[in-house]
Amino acid sequence: MSLGNDKNNYNPMSNQEINSSLISIYDKIGKPPTKEVGYDLFLKLVNKNLDSSPQMNYIINHIGEFLSPLTPKEKDPCIKLLSLVFYSPSNEDESFDTKIYFPYLTPVLSILQNLIKDTNSPIFPTISNTFAEIVQNIMPTDIEASNIELDEDEKTAYEMLQGFCIYNMRYDDKSNRIVGSLCLTKLVENCPIVLQSQYMKLIWEVIISLIDKKNFNAKYELLNCLIS
Repeated sequence: MSLGNDKNNYNPMSNQEINSSLISIYDKIGKPPTKEVGYDLFLKLVNKNLDSSPQMNYIINHIGEFLSPLTPKEKDPCIKLLSLVFYSPSNEDESFDTKIYFPYLTPVLSILQNLIKDTNSPIFPTISNTFAEIVQNIMPTDIEASNIELDEDEKTAYEMLQGFCIYNMRYDDKSNRIVGSLCLTKLVENCPIVLQSQYMKLIWEVIISLIDKKNFNAKYELLNCLIS
């Protein structure tokens, strides 16, 4: 699965080259006048290295390490990079297999998970919007997806996304519950697979069990999920 690179001539970038590119990208996306330029450069970086798992994992880990010490305001524009990991102009081509992205779902969701802290509450909407963009980029969004039979890779990817939401909703911390509910709303809005009976039943059971809890402190966000 390639983005059109000639395998015979394909040479992924070195870690040093990627590091230099990312430092320049971080600088650009941190300034409103050059933010979109930075995102465009990041897309080119991903496209250049998408066929190389070690390079892609280096890029993702680099973003996670860069995000860690930043303030919420500084984190905000950088979080979007995590959804752009899963985007390529080739996504618009129906023959392009988005399964090439599936191996990177676990490390990206792990970074989002690490961002869920009380001190980061101003960026919770950004986390959920990034989650929504990831869903849109790798999962079928046509309503017909509610009836298709998923292969094992698609099941695994979908269940990881749904599991991210449910894990946080069940976690005994308000921040996790809020983000889990916000992300589940995005999943329901953007991925018709949730309408498949086995998934819809589980989601419904989780929501009902949490709404009945007196100490569940993210009921507003949960209610939005119910009416989405």
